[in-house]
Amino acid sequence: MAKEKIHKDVVIIGAGMAGLTAALYCGRMNLDVLVLENGIIGGQIANAVGIENYPGFISVAGGDLIATVQKQAENFGAVIDEFDNIVKVVLRENPKIVETEEKIYLADAVIIASGMNRRKLPLPEEKKYAGRGVHYCELCDGHMYNGKIIAVMGGGNAAVDAANFLTKYAEKLYLIHRSEFRADEVSQNRLRQNPKVEIMLQTEI
Repeated sequence: MAKEKIHKDVVIIGAGMAGLTAALYCGRMNLDVLVLENGIIGGQIANAVGIENYPGFISVAGGDLIATVQKQAENFGAVIDEFDNIVKVVLRENPKIVETEEKIYLADAVIIASGMNRRKLPLPEEKKYAGRGVHYCELCDGHMYNGKIIAVMGGGNAAVDAANFLTKYAEKLYLIHRSEFRADEVSQNRLRQNPKVEIMLQTEI
């Protein structure tokens, strides 16, 4: 059976903060907008325990913030579909084509806000402790460990910069990496010079 073809002014791929914000503005412009999401609405920020650097809020849980933005977008007519996976996208056609498992959308514009997935800690306990001791956003969650011992895993710029940031909270900080540093020399040197830090290279967690 042929899939139903539906025209949309705008199709947005991804219902994270960027995708929902785009949907909000498209809706305010009276555009017929559809948001497609194959994971959790809100993306990574939805799991943040407490966000203290978002203007307008002293502190807000990621899930609460996303729920507010989602409601704003929906109030302006945006439709969010989180259960119909995308199987094909053709951007060189006019209109553009976004095909899902169930339907084919013909869109005048496509906004790709698919975000990214962090590499998770490769341990069976990761799911159990995610958000409760294991975190992936030092800016969002670092303050929860003020005065405690913190371990950072990785040797690239993201890990080393996170470790440098977290030294403001940590009583002691371990940087653990399975091989050698890949981070830039400036960040490495800053970390090495901090008396709170112990660097453990060639080490597996």
